[in-house]
Order: sequence, then structure tokens, then C-alpha cells
Amino acid sequence: PKPQTPTPDHYISAANEDSDKFNSFMVNAWLIVVTVVIMVIMIALSIYLIACYCHPEDVQFKESIPTKLIILTTAALIGFFALIIPLDIANVRDTGSGFDTNIMYEILLILYFVFVVFLLPFSTKLYESDEEKPLYARFLWALLHQAIVLALVFVLAMIAFGTMKQSTLCEMVVASPTHLSLSDDVITSIPQSVLSDRAIYNTPPFLFMVVFLIFIGWFVFGVFGGIGLVALPMDLIIGYFYRPQIRTASEIAERKVGLRRRTEELLLFAERLKTEIEESSEENKGFFSRAKQSRELEKKENKLVTEVYKLEEEFEVYEVEETLRSNPVVDVLKLILGILLAVVSFAIILNIIVYVLISVNGHPASEFLNSVFRFFEFTIASFVSSIFFVALTVYLTLCIFKGNIKFGLRVLFIRIHPMKLGRTFLNSFLFNFNLVLLCVPSMLHFLITMFGSYTNLTTGSFLFGFILQNMNFFKWFYNTHFFFYVLLAWCLLTFVFLLVRPKSDRLNIEQIIERRKKIAVA
Repeated sequence: PKPQTPTPDHYISAANEDSDKFNSFMVNAWLIVVTVVIMVIMIALSIYLIACYCHPEDVQFKESIPTKLIILTTAALIGFFALIIPLDIANVRDTGSGFDTNIMYEILLILYFVFVVFLLPFSTKLYESDEEKPLYARFLWALLHQAIVLALVFVLAMIAFGTMKQSTLCEMVVASPTHLSLSDDVITSIPQSVLSDRAIYNTPPFLFMVVFLIFIGWFVFGVFGGIGLVALPMDLIIGYFYRPQIRTASEIAERKVGLRRRTEELLLFAERLKTEIEESSEENKGFFSRAKQSRELEKKENKLVTEVYKLEEEFEVYEVEETLRSNPVVDVLKLILGILLAVVSFAIILNIIVYVLISVNGHPASEFLNSVFRFFEFTIASFVSSIFFVALTVYLTLCIFKGNIKFGLRVLFIRIHPMKLGRTFLNSFLFNFNLVLLCVPSMLHFLITMFGSYTNLTTGSFLFGFILQNMNFFKWFYNTHFFFYVLLAWCLLTFVFLLVRPKSDRLNIEQIIERRKKIAVA
């Protein structure tokens, strides 16, 4: 046959194809470089965090090296979770979906399962075990607790496998007005069947194995995140009005005596608690009696930790008032930061109301923050929206920390693990990182739902907003926005509580002084 002569259109088409491939390669290379750089920064910040906050007994590099490596790896994993949505968005914005983001989510969720179920609980129990016992005994003790956790996870997985392994979608995925398209490898990698007006998807294994953990994480995030959204900015603002004051010599002396008296009371309480623990270990009781007594002792121990935390906070205020080392500029900066964070929290709460909860003719009442992020991306620069989105994720992470402390100060069955400069043991790092990591996928689901228009047609929106959200059993909780109502309820309760009792987290030193005066008069 006579060979066909290439036409000019053929050369133009080939040139355009080569240009598209080059542009896609450059965008993907840029995303890889940015991801690696940010992850290196996250690891460096984690090392700095451990060096600054770690207790002197653990600060040496040779001390507890495996535990520190797990903490650093967990911090890197949390950082990558914070980056995954901006990367996912950048991957579908006119780049031909060059990244296989489905594999990225798969790797992240598998690592999430391994860390939350295996590494972090086992490391915590091993670190908290009795150091006077031989290493093999401590290892077996931690392994026993790990076996209990695995048994519970296995039972939940077996229950879920028979009843929740499918997801029914009544609405098919369609292209948005921006002409974005979902990567074909996402949909084709998930077995599906189409029945008239709905599609039934078998949940991919990497998502199915963590659905219960994400469900539990939603409860934790709804409570702690809701408390932290209000408490974090309000505590900064309230702290300005109750900042350390210049006091007379007699007032300083009274506060010093009051703090000493409270210290003596807590030392006496600690001695009694130590005696009760020693006596309980020597008594021969049944399993249920020992379990009940152990819960009572744990409550007393948590109460001691809470009161010591309040005493330390009040003692720091006393030191500033005694030495007059307070910097008014720092107090003003905290007030300004509190006001800015209050605006951010209010914007998040308002966006939940007008975009997630209120709908008009089947559509959100307002795009609000979605429009803001699209403005940043398409009008200013795409990296600006990515930076703000990562910053928002970090802020929600800090809200979880704050909510845990606020909640733990009032509920004695939760042990608080505050992060103190130079006074933080590694088990507190493990607890806080495990808490945040447990909530991170739920937080991603929260962000994808709250920014549904901005994250439209990303792999994350398909996995979390369609597959996970429409799974059997979970469907009612997610489609009725149950957890968003929980979060808003805790926001409201926290706001009212802090207005009524703004100094509830601090030791009431004035009450101690008045009580001492009454005893002296009597």
C-alpha cells in the first residue's frame, strides 16, 4: 500500500501531545519536589519539637531510640495527611491527573491502620511498663495488651465484612462546569455494578480496613475538635484579661503561702494514693473486684495529674508576678492571635451552617469558603490556596490537642497529656500523636465535605465523599451530617461554659488564701 503523507494537522496534533506530556511531567515533578521538601521540613520540626519539649530523662539521643523514631515517623505521616488534599486538588487541575493519587491514599490509610492499631499502642505500653522488670517481661506485658486490641479490631472487621462491604450510590459522578474529570484509574480500580438509577461499589480493601477507625475518629474529632475550635481562640483572649499583674509584697507572700499549702495537700494525696496502689497489689480479690478497684485508683490518679497541671500553671503565673518578667508585647500579640483565630473558627462554623447543613433546592445555601479558596487558586496563585488549606488543617489539629486538654481537665476517666517545654515524657508524645492520627482521616472527610465544591472530582472526594459516605450502616450518620451537629453542639456548650467560667482551668488561688485565713482566725 502507498504510505500516507503526514498532514500539517498531524504534526500540530503530535506537537500538542508532546507539549501536554511535557507540561504534565513538569507539574508532577514540581509536586514531587514540593512534597519532599515539605516532608523534610515536617521531620525537622518534629526533631526540634522533641528536643525542646522532651523531659531531661528522655532528651538524650541514645535514650528510647525506637520510640523516638516511631514519634518522628508518626509526625511525618500526619504531615503527609495534611498535604494529601492540596496535592490531590493540584493533580486534577488541568494536568491530566498524572499522579496515581488512589495509590497514595491506599498507602496512607494502610500506614494509618498499622500505626493506630499496632505501633503506637504497643510503644506506649512498652514505654510505660515497669523499668525494674527485665526487658522480655515488659515486652510480653505490652504484647498482651496489643493482643486485646487486635482481638477487638478483628471482631469489628468480621462484623463489618458481612454487612458493610458495599456502597450504594444513587447519583453518578458527573463533570463540573469547570470541565474537570476524575481519573479513570480511581473508578476502574473499584469493582462496581450498575442497577438502573444507582451504582453499587465494593469498598476497596484499603478503605474497608479502616472504616471503623474513621467512624470512631469522627466521634473524637466531633467532641475535641468542637471544643478546641472555641477554646483555642477564647483562651488566648481570656488569658490577656487575666494576665499576670503587678502585685504588692503582701499579695505575693499570700500567694506563695497558698501555693505551698496546695503543694502540701497534693503531696499528701499522692502518698495516700501510692499506699492504696501498693495495698491493692497485695490483696487477693476476684477479677471484677480488681477491675473496679483499678478504675477507682485510675480516677484518683487522673485527678492528681489534673490538679498538678493546674498548680504548675498557677505557679508559672506567680513566678512572672514575683520577678516582673512579663512582656506586655507578648500579651498583646496573644490577644491579636486570639482574635484572628476566633475569626477563623467563626468562618469554619458559618461555612458548616450555610454550605453543609442548609440547602436550597438541593444545593448549598452559599459557597462561602469554597469561593474564597477558588479565588485564591484561580485569581492569585494555586500555591496560595494550598498553603491556606494546609494551614487550616494544622489549625484543626491544634484544636484537637486543645479540646483533649479541656475535656480531660473535667472528665476523670481521661488522662491529660499536656506538652510542656522541657518536661514532656515520650508517652505524652505517643498519646497526643496517636490521638491526632486517629482523627486525621475523619478530619479529611470533614474538610472534603465542608469544601465539597473546591475539592470536587478529586480522588479523596470519591473515596470519602461517595464510597465511605454511602456504605451500609454508616450512611445515615454521614448523609444526615450527624457529626457536624455534634461538633456544633460542643462549640456552643464550650462557648457558654467559657463565658460563665473563664478561669475554670486555673487553680483558684484566691479561694485557697481565703480558706487559709479562716482557719488562722479559727
